[in-house]
Order: sequence, then C-alpha cells, then structure tokens
Amino acid sequence: QEARRRELDELNQEQMAYRKRLIDEEKALDLTYQKKAAEELRQEQEDMLVERLVKMRKAGLNAGLLATQLTRVAASNNEAERYLQQVEDECNRKEDELRAKDAAARRQLMLDAVADRVQTMKLHELLGTTNIGVGAMPAPGRTSQEGLEEFVRTYNKVAPIYAKNGFRLTYHNHSFEFASHNGKQTMFEYMIENFDPNISFVLDTCWAANAGADVCDMIEKLQGRLDILHLKDIKTVMEDSWASKQVMCEIGNGVINWKKVLKTAEDTGVKYIVVEQDNFWTDEDPFKSLEISRDHLKKYINI
Repeated sequence: QEARRRELDELNQEQMAYRKRLIDEEKALDLTYQKKAAEELRQEQEDMLVERLVKMRKAGLNAGLLATQLTRVAASNNEAERYLQQVEDECNRKEDELRAKDAAARRQLMLDAVADRVQTMKLHELLGTTNIGVGAMPAPGRTSQEGLEEFVRTYNKVAPIYAKNGFRLTYHNHSFEFASHNGKQTMFEYMIENFDPNISFVLDTCWAANAGADVCDMIEKLQGRLDILHLKDIKTVMEDSWASKQVMCEIGNGVINWKKVLKTAEDTGVKYIVVEQDNFWTDEDPFKSLEISRDHLKKYINI
C-alpha cells in the first residue's frame, strides 16, 4: 500500500507539473498574442496617423496652390480692370473731344451764318437743303433779356439776305426757350413775335413737352413758319426711390398724343417730319429705337 501511495503521489506531481506547464505555455501564448495585437494596433494607429498627416499635407499644398491661383486670378482681374478702366477713360476722353469739336463746329456754323453768308449758302447747297438751321441761341441769349434781343436783331439782319437767295434761316428749340427773362413772356414767345418773317422754326416735340408746352398749340401758333417738325417722345423714369426725371424715348413709348400731333401738323401745312432721338435708345441701339418709332408712326401715316 505504501508503494501504491507513492506511485499515486508521483503521478499527481507529474500531472500538476504538466498542468502548470500547460498553464505557463498558455500564458506565454496569450502574452505573445497580446504583444502581437498591441503591435498591430500600434501599427494601425501609426498608419492612420501617417495617412492623416499625408492628407493634411496634401490639403495644405492644395490650399497653398489654391491661394496662389486665387492670387494670380485676382492680379489678373485687377490688371483686366485697370485695362478696361484705361479703355473707358480713353473712350470718354475721345467722346469729350468729339463733343467739344461738335460744339465748336456748331458755334462756328452759327457765326458763319452771320459773318460768312456766301460760304454758308454754298455748304447748304452742297447738302441739298435750303434750310439753314440754328441749333440753339448762343449763351448770352439764354442768360439775359438783353442777350436774347441782341440775338434776334443779329439774325434779323441776315434773314432777308438769305431769303433773296432762296434760303431760309430756321431755329430749333429746346426747353430753355420756354423760360422767361423779364417775367412777361417766354423767350420763345419773344422770338415768335420779333423774328423776321423769313425766319422759320423747327419745333422739337420732346423739348416743348418737357417745358410743359402744349405741342399741338405750338404747331398751330407757328403755322406758316414751321417747315420741319422734329418727332421725339418723352417719358418719366425713376432716378431713385423718390426722385424722377423726364427722358426722351421712342415714338409711342411716351406721353405725347401722336395721332393729334400728326393731324395738327398736316392741317397746318408742316412740310417735313423727322424722327429724332439723341439717346436713351432701346438696348443702346439707335436703329432699334428708330424701328420702334417707325412701326408706331405707321398707325397714322404711310411710311
């Protein structure tokens, strides 16, 4: 029995040693797996960090490139804006020069109509017209009664000379002629009353309406002295949320009663009607505005 007990003790010790070895091996294996898992996790975290850093760097590079491109575009836009501004300034300068030359030429024509009558008649004969137009009176006539009277006296002196040679001085109005220097009569009324009968008028419908005059009434007052009628409409537009202004526009797009105007012109013997629109064209195209005016006039006359 003693021997049997020793055998059992030895067997138990071997089994315990074996179990301990198995437990130690399992612990070692678990530790190995833990280390491997920890290494894989660390590597994964490092990879994610590296990927994130790469993305951030690319984003930074892209942002830098974008900033560079935007800077270049902005510089290009600024250069383009400077160029366009230079072009606009140059166009405005040339337009001012042309306006100045045109104004000077108009003033010279008015002076020549008095001082160089022979040359003036030759010029208008070349143009195929016997009407020698005065676009507006000189500044002194617009600013004082004395200047107005001097203007009328000056043109009265040469009007008979032109008439003897088959020509006729004619005056084109704006709106200022409907103002008064003396509080008794308007400048236009003074000219109608005091101009030599050989001087005729070109009545501008827009400017007359702009001054508040009755266009048909003016046509009747000028009967026999109105060879040419300038047709131009007028309308009111807003400048801002409160202020408004009157501007010229196409025939039929404004407030003038064209059926009545054209009937009055026919009844009083007006020889010529001329469509005129200085600016405010539709789509900035004068020919489109002319077409609109023509189409409206077709309602009343054959053209």
